[in-house]
Amino acid sequence: MSVRKGDREEKDEFGVIEASKNLLSYTYDRIKDKEIFSKSDKWPLAKEMFNCALQARSYICRANDIRVETHEEAVDRLEFEKIAIGYLGTLETLVDLCNIKGKISDERCEYWISLVVDTLKPLKGLLKTDRRRYKKFLH
Repeated sequence: MSVRKGDREEKDEFGVIEASKNLLSYTYDRIKDKEIFSKSDKWPLAKEMFNCALQARSYICRANDIRVETHEEAVDRLEFEKIAIGYLGTLETLVDLCNIKGKISDERCEYWISLVVDTLKPLKGLLKTDRRRYKKFLH
């Protein structure tokens, strides 16, 4: 059974916002775990990991909120998407570092990075699509 177009729920492109929410929530839960991060690790490592997940989600939401009608809006939207990609790349590196240092198991590392990839992959697709979609505003 199909749903009339006017009755459909508003969804973000490719589920990127939902994926970033799941990543942020999981990251928050992990950095609060005292068995993973001791007090001495909370400041330099855990705080940075949470900041990366938070900033990535923030920039994804900011980009998604822009309805492009001008050159500046197109530039801003694409820039926000690129910044979010950068934060996700940094988070992936930090999760890997936690695994290398024995803070998290291989299984936990694999799952955490899969959440990063679940956000990163559609975000890169969105950036590619937006570059084509807003080409007329960029030149």
